[in-house]
Amino acid sequence: PFTNYRLSPAADPQGKPFREPLHISDLVNDIKRRFWDFPRRIGGSLYDHDRKTGSIRWLESPQELIAWIAEKSGHPVSWTKMIEGAVNYEQIYAAVRANCIYYDLISGVPNWPKREDVYYTHGQLPTPDPAARCFNEFCEFFHPSTDADRVLIRALVATPLYYKQKVDRPLWVIDSEHGQSSGKTKLVEMIALLYGGDDPECGEPLWMDGNQLNNDNNGDRILRRLLSRSGRKKRLVLVDNVEGYFKCQFLAQLVTQGSISGLPPYGHGEETRPNDLTYVITANSATVNRDLANRSMFVYLVKPPPGVRNWERQVQEFIRAHRLQIIADIIGILERGA
Repeated sequence: PFTNYRLSPAADPQGKPFREPLHISDLVNDIKRRFWDFPRRIGGSLYDHDRKTGSIRWLESPQELIAWIAEKSGHPVSWTKMIEGAVNYEQIYAAVRANCIYYDLISGVPNWPKREDVYYTHGQLPTPDPAARCFNEFCEFFHPSTDADRVLIRALVATPLYYKQKVDRPLWVIDSEHGQSSGKTKLVEMIALLYGGDDPECGEPLWMDGNQLNNDNNGDRILRRLLSRSGRKKRLVLVDNVEGYFKCQFLAQLVTQGSISGLPPYGHGEETRPNDLTYVITANSATVNRDLANRSMFVYLVKPPPGVRNWERQVQEFIRAHRLQIIADIIGILERGA
């Protein structure tokens, strides 16, 4: 049993062994030995990775931690509050959180280069295909306006895979001379699904409204979303359906910041995460100001040919069938220096 005391060889006048409180560091080390250095931490939240189901279990309170210990160990938790100096639930929770392995992100797909601050849940990667057939087939689902846009789509698909500290990455602006129904938003959604692994929260972009971005009162709210447990799983931020003349100093600063700091929604004090997000604007013949344009790559799409049916379902099925092979193909291209 996991217990916060031990029985002393000495006995009290009634002949019963004394119960001596265990030091908090001994309890932390016991948890690490029992559970192979789990739980671990993302931001201010403890989690366990269940290898049998592949799921992430969050331990948000002292009671959840104690219940997890009993469940995973198969032994009861024998805990006393009657001994002076005995560690309580809140203290062991705080100590585990302060002394566990910390990551900035949990990801179901790899990064390139591989990052030490990311906990990866994916299995063995397949061997990259020298012809990159799966990657090429995925890119062909979309309809670029020119050959140059076809190349830029390939770069956009690869961008969420890449991160190096303090290396700026562009803001992407997707537009179309044909207006709506050109697949601008769907392109971003499918890239998010590609990098989402099997977690539904990871497979969606973090949606933002252009009008809200220009409201000074919403800056802290946006930072809380980016620092939340769900926000840390995202690879893409999408500002959708921008029209007319668009300028946003907050977005321009956010794209080039090396890290993002603020108060998370769960209130464990200020936190920082690396700015490893890919920022995308979808536009309807919009114009962006010079500050945004200097940070941006522009991609133009055309409407798909008539008669295309069940397109979205086909792309989703292709991603689920070939996700890791697509990622492996991209890594192979990058490692060849193409």
